[in-house]
Amino acid sequence: LVNISSRASAGSGEAQTIAGLVITGEDSKSVLIRAVGPGLSEFGVAGVLANPQLDLYSGQDVIATNTGWAGSADAADIIEAANLAGAFALDAGNADSAILETLAPGAYTAQVRVLPPVPATKPWWLALWSPARCRSACSFAASVRPSVTTG
Repeated sequence: LVNISSRASAGSGEAQTIAGLVITGEDSKSVLIRAVGPGLSEFGVAGVLANPQLDLYSGQDVIATNTGWAGSADAADIIEAANLAGAFALDAGNADSAILETLAPGAYTAQVRVLPPVPATKPWWLALWSPARCRSACSFAASVRPSVTTG
C-alpha cells in the first residue's frame, strides 16, 4: 500500500476526525500523514478548514503534532516524501499540516481538529502515505472515523 486518503469535515471535541493505522511486519516504516485544509481550495473546494491541527498518537500518548507543515524542522523531508508517494504539493504559505514519522510495528491514530477560534466544521483532506519503496513486508492498514451529522 502506497497511499490512502479520505475527505471529511472536522471541528473540535466530538467533531474531530480520527484515522487509525496499523504498521505490520517486523521493521519500522516511514509514514507521511497530512491534514490538508487550505490546499483544497486549489482544487475548487469551498469553505475549507483554515487551520487544521494534526496529532499522531500511540495509544493515549501524543508522539507528534503539527499545525503548519512548512514551519517544521523536517519540511524538506516532507516535500521529498510527498514526491515519492505521488502526493500533490502543498503551498508553503498555507496552514496545512503534515507529520513524517518512522513508526515501529503497532497501532496508531491520527486526529485532526480545528485550532481556536473554532468555526463550524469544514472540509479537509486526511492522507496517509508510506513514501518508502517497500517490499511485501511493508504494509499498513488504515481506517477513518469522520464526524457525521444529519441534514
